Amino acid sequence: MGTGKTIEAVARDWKIADTADGQTLVVAPLGALDAWRETFIDLQFPELHKDDIISITDDRDAFLKSLTKGDHTVYLMNWDNLRLPTNTNNCTKEDQSSMEDRTFGNTNYE
Repeated sequence: MGTGKTIEAVARDWKIADTADGQTLVVAPLGALDAWRETFIDLQFPELHKDDIISITDDRDAFLKSLTKGDHTVYLMNWDNLRLPTNTNNCTKEDQSSMEDRTFGNTNYE
């Protein structure tokens, strides 16, 4: 059983949102992103709809575009994506595949 850190952080974010405009960026382990999404939704803040939350695991390109534009209220991102370059044009296909496997949790080691 958890210690309630996610719930406390979401509640704190809600309190801050009362006095300040802006978006929320959550950076957490990949396996915890669904819990963060569920916590934001379960607390049922009246002004927050499930479509106001976007995760980098949904679609990386859409996530980055939305982050730039500020289209969503809550952005969920895993640690590895902080290190993944956005421009991989100079990488080989093998390098790109390796980065994607590490970032998106692929555990298929052939």
